[in-house]
Amino acid sequence: MVRKAGGLLIDVRTPDEWRQTGVPVTAHTVSAEDPQFVQKVGELTGGDKSRRIALICRSDNRSAEARDTLMAAGFTNVTSINGGVTGPNGWIDADLPVRPYSN
Repeated sequence: MVRKAGGLLIDVRTPDEWRQTGVPVTAHTVSAEDPQFVQKVGELTGGDKSRRIALICRSDNRSAEARDTLMAAGFTNVTSINGGVTGPNGWIDADLPVRPYSN
């Protein structure tokens, strides 16, 4: 859904979490804990701070914090996906596809 709209889906969990559950198939992996988080997201958008970005984490908390971080850095079209990857009614509960994580 995000990709069809020209947006990006970014999984902001940690590499250990990506290895444990896999990563949503269309997602880029940029940990919110990475000191270069904002810069890396900027690279993915090609510097377009108005590009649609959907963030996903384990259950919804980190992606909301990461959304606020990006918005404070000037990104204007950022959302957090309710339920996250493993939360109730999240990505896996919805039976959406995941891929193995490989760094």
